Amino acid sequence: MTAPESSVRITAMVAVGVSLGALVRWAISAVDIALWATLVANVAGCLIAGIAGRCQPAYRAFWVTGVAGGMSTLSAVGVDVRTEWSNGRPSAAVVYVAITLVAGVIAGVIGRSDAVTRSVEWCRS
Repeated sequence: MTAPESSVRITAMVAVGVSLGALVRWAISAVDIALWATLVANVAGCLIAGIAGRCQPAYRAFWVTGVAGGMSTLSAVGVDVRTEWSNGRPSAAVVYVAITLVAGVIAGVIGRSDAVTRSVEWCRS
């Protein structure tokens, strides 16, 4: 495969991945659990990124940039925090940010662990 063909293929994989990720994000938020839907989507995105971080470039582009990127969102975290703060719940906003950061890092570390990535050998070929 030539470089331009590879670039087009990876771009298409990212586009499909973003579409899938966005649909997952929308489905999670449709449950109407407010800021916790954003937390679930972001932590799941971190887990996916951790797992796919060891994949070969095309699969990594699909899973990390596409799916995880399409479903996770920092902008929604910002809106959720401002909403909580404006509604007189600054402690909930601070706890939400802390949980988001800690859970996201833990999910990424778990996803990147050897125990988990051994199960996704298919993505390295």
